[in-house]
Amino acid sequence: DIGDEQSIDQSLSTFSGHMRVIADIAAKASSKSLILLDELGAGTDPEEGCALAMGLLDYFIDLGALTIVTTHHGILKNYGYTKPGCLNASMEFDSTRLAPTYRIVMGIPGQSRALEIAAQVGFPAAIVGAARQYLDEERSDIGELVKSLSEKQRAIDQLEREQRKRIQATVEDRRKLDLAALQVRQKEQELRRRGVAELGNLLKESRKTLENLIRELRESRGGQESIREAKRFLAQLAESVEGQTAALRREEEAIQESLEDDSSENRGIRQGDEVLYGRNRRRARAVRRAAPGQWLIELGSLRLTVPASELLPARGKSETTLSYDVELAPGEGGEAPRAKFELDLRGFRLQEALEAVERQIDAASLQGLKSFSIIHGTGEGVLAKGIHDYLRGQAVVEDYYFARPEEGGYGKTQIRLK
Repeated sequence: DIGDEQSIDQSLSTFSGHMRVIADIAAKASSKSLILLDELGAGTDPEEGCALAMGLLDYFIDLGALTIVTTHHGILKNYGYTKPGCLNASMEFDSTRLAPTYRIVMGIPGQSRALEIAAQVGFPAAIVGAARQYLDEERSDIGELVKSLSEKQRAIDQLEREQRKRIQATVEDRRKLDLAALQVRQKEQELRRRGVAELGNLLKESRKTLENLIRELRESRGGQESIREAKRFLAQLAESVEGQTAALRREEEAIQESLEDDSSENRGIRQGDEVLYGRNRRRARAVRRAAPGQWLIELGSLRLTVPASELLPARGKSETTLSYDVELAPGEGGEAPRAKFELDLRGFRLQEALEAVERQIDAASLQGLKSFSIIHGTGEGVLAKGIHDYLRGQAVVEDYYFARPEEGGYGKTQIRLK
């Protein structure tokens, strides 16, 4: 339902036109429907319009239809926070330039900013000032809260982008260092190969020279001692060349092993071995080599594809039998699953929610995220109780508690890890 369906010929107001279209949508909708509703609840008394809109959304949610709604009504924004299966979103707005950035921000409702825009397009300051006075204090406080949340979300997004860049830069620097070290070893090996080749040529030339010398000594009936001395020199030279050749062969094998493992630190790691991963040396299990220079490891309930350079052999071997289950592919670029600052579980069943919490805790522990929040809504309290019972039994969880009223209250839980 997008656009204005008012009709003078059919005696339809804007609201009546919308209701006729939406009634037809409701009659034909199914769990496979995508429903788009623009400015739902507009065109009539705001309270009645919002009540009708919430009843309609309840119907679509129970039906299982995917519904996208735009609105300026604060009541519907609150509905999006408290109703399981709903999620607020907004288009980011640059309050400094008073211009949209055309970027969607999930989890935070938008603000209309009617007064700011009116001032920008030339409304007299006296009119804008008078309008501000008509806004009640409570609505003003809510607007400031939403503004603060939006600014915090932008700051968090910026920190996440910077953190990803730093991680990528660190990984790239490590890769370049490993490559440079390997290139140095290859250069040394090439120089030694040339040296052995030159020594081999010298041996051939020396052998010819000595054979000619021995022949001359025999022809001239030279002393047997001179002949034996020449043979001893030739044998020593041959032994030296053979030693250099064997050393070169060992060096080539070591370089080949480095090329296969992409890191000399990880030679000796085999499928099923227990390994230590990352700076915190977390114990994991090497499942299999995923690619040159990368291993698939099992860390708790997570399976990650990680650089071989970040693994060290752990003491002892894993007693766990190898499994060959199909695992989820890593994210873009082979990245591990990322922890979220805020995990929204509204609309989840309890078992699905607990699995999501387990993945979140594993990812947060892996990435060093010490605190995050879970939105579970209020409802009958089953989801909140189940999540709290689960958190109570997790050794890695230091504390958990309901959020402050202005941050979500009993519909949101804050978690702090050790």
